[in-house]
Amino acid sequence: MTEALQRMGGELLLPFVDPASRTYAPLLALAAVIAFLFHRIQGTEGGWKAALGIHLWRHKSSVVDLQLFFARRFLIIAGVVPVVGGAWWIATRISIKLDHTIGPPEVMQLPSWMLTVGYTLLLFVVWDLSRFVLHVAMHKISLLYQVHQVHH
Repeated sequence: MTEALQRMGGELLLPFVDPASRTYAPLLALAAVIAFLFHRIQGTEGGWKAALGIHLWRHKSSVVDLQLFFARRFLIIAGVVPVVGGAWWIATRISIKLDHTIGPPEVMQLPSWMLTVGYTLLLFVVWDLSRFVLHVAMHKISLLYQVHQVHH
């Protein structure tokens, strides 16, 4: 039982300790420091709570976002939702296509740092573009908006 609870706790905390996650704790802390410094530079009233948007955590939308976050984590733990999502599948397919089109990295005769930067930039642009297109589709397609409206 204790091992299962530890695994569940680890899965719940994974997004905060995984450097590849958008909710990686050091990045969240850095964002908080930047927000605080920006707040101080602007000279806005309200102290550190206002600078970090503490009041926003009680907003109905924030509460729903947190509920959805933890619900998804529990579904992953239960094995209902796959851990590896569509973005990973798309990135893998793009890498395979690039290998077939311009050749695998070892054939290209480029320094490894250059290949790493190139692949990273390309995949980031494609990832960002795919999120934008998906968001637009969620606003334009009625069925998708029914799911997306919780976000708003």
